[in-house]
Amino acid sequence: QAVKWQWIARNPATDASPPPVPAAKIQPPSPDDVRRLILAADHDPQLGTYLRLSAHLGARRGEVCALRWSDINLDTGEVTIQRAWSGGGKGVGMVLKTTKTNQERTVALDRHATATLRAWRTEFARVALELGGPLGPFVFSNDLGHTAVRPDVMTHRFGALRDRLGLGHVRLHDLRH
Repeated sequence: QAVKWQWIARNPATDASPPPVPAAKIQPPSPDDVRRLILAADHDPQLGTYLRLSAHLGARRGEVCALRWSDINLDTGEVTIQRAWSGGGKGVGMVLKTTKTNQERTVALDRHATATLRAWRTEFARVALELGGPLGPFVFSNDLGHTAVRPDVMTHRFGALRDRLGLGHVRLHDLRH
């Protein structure tokens, strides 16, 4: 109205920033839903291991995808999370960087998570030996550990599994909680 009445030359509201949108309330999946997802993923050892570890560690999807075998101590049952895969922007693709909080953290594994990782490493090493190639550093990979699986690939695989089970309300990110 002040512009219309020529009290001011232009409307200052055009330069204003909108208030932040409140974050949606986190609704973690029930233990039964998580159990159903993990059991249904048993036909796909990589996805099953990824889901078990994601739920156990409470880590972001890019952090789990960036895990290296050197980050895991199966003797002490500890995982150190110190890097993550992230989108590098238009034309850059994925980049390996520090965690979102720029802080390294070590998480203890229970005996079930440790056993799952031991079995996954044994299977991974068996396939590498069978194919005659060395085992690469990454825990989750489609080329014997030499290149980490992209987080969006795991999200798509999770989404297909989730939809098949009729658990459309569960997001991969929700496993953190």
